[in-house]
Amino acid sequence: MWFDSTSAPNWSDYLGLLLGVVGFIIAFVQLRKTRNATFAAVTALDEARSKMVRNEILRLDSSFQAAHDDLEHAAVDDNRLLAQRTLIRFGRIAKESAVLLRSISSEHEKLAKQMVRSSVSASRAKELVLLAPPNETIRELLSSEIRSIETLVADVSAVTMSLKNSVK
Repeated sequence: MWFDSTSAPNWSDYLGLLLGVVGFIIAFVQLRKTRNATFAAVTALDEARSKMVRNEILRLDSSFQAAHDDLEHAAVDDNRLLAQRTLIRFGRIAKESAVLLRSISSEHEKLAKQMVRSSVSASRAKELVLLAPPNETIRELLSSEIRSIETLVADVSAVTMSLKNSVK
């Protein structure tokens, strides 16, 4: 018979109880270790992601500066094709940069909104270049867009410089 309620417990019963309690304690300790390891892994992943985004933002300055320089060259050479390509590239860079800026903190929301507006403006300017009569120069067509991009480049440079100098 497996279970006899009338007999007194013997040493094997006490040993079984002890092993059961020890097993539960070991399982509880392992569960806590697993939870702590998971928390540490999530924290490390968040830190790595933040550093990657920050490093990507630090590269924005050169991307915006290159787009601005190419647009200036297009204006000097009156090169419509270069202007269109540059405006397309600038619009893409501005949209991606706005998303990156918003992902690290809300303190750069004003610059992110400015980037989105500049992206939309670049798209409109590209269409303007495409549809403009041939006697109008790129400088005439894009003078306000070039000034807007110059302002944005200066603001991006200021943010990237502050990020370079921040301790994190």
